[in-house]
Amino acid sequence: MVDLFSKHVAFIGTEFTTASAIVTCLKTWAHLHRPRSEFTLRDVAELHVDAAPQLLSDKLKETLKEDYGIRVISAAPKHQHQNGTPERRWQTARQVAFKLMTHASVGLPFFDMALQQAVLICNVVPVRGAFRPDTDILAVPFMRHYNAEARIGRIRVWGCPVVAKAYHRKDVTGRILKDHNMIQRGVCGICW
Repeated sequence: MVDLFSKHVAFIGTEFTTASAIVTCLKTWAHLHRPRSEFTLRDVAELHVDAAPQLLSDKLKETLKEDYGIRVISAAPKHQHQNGTPERRWQTARQVAFKLMTHASVGLPFFDMALQQAVLICNVVPVRGAFRPDTDILAVPFMRHYNAEARIGRIRVWGCPVVAKAYHRKDVTGRILKDHNMIQRGVCGICW
């Protein structure tokens, strides 16, 4: 989901592509990423979607129009460039995720974790065309979406090397065991 005003990105996953599953994703987005406390799905005027069949279903369009007053606007088939901002934000988040994985020397099983971190990064980095109110200073999507300064302190190092060392120990018989050094290259649960 990309808010076109703020360019704020949020990924909401689903296992199904039915109209009810998509509406559930929209409700989740409206609840978890609302720009103000009184925000509801009824505050959304338009939903721009690509030409995926599940997003063009009459049932989805009717549900959104009747229950929430949301107009669905779709791009032409095979013309994703008509979804300019969402497609660009997706590509940027995806590229950042792949760069994080490359730096950490991890494979595709870590893509979802890298993508979550990439979205955090993309939402606190200034975006072309997004300015602070009444100024020429670039704004970050987080600030425009939530009307608050971005707190980058919650972003941690992703994929840092983890070093663990076991000191001299004695076994049951009193014999001294050797040091056990290990370095794990990958994702550290404490850092992430």
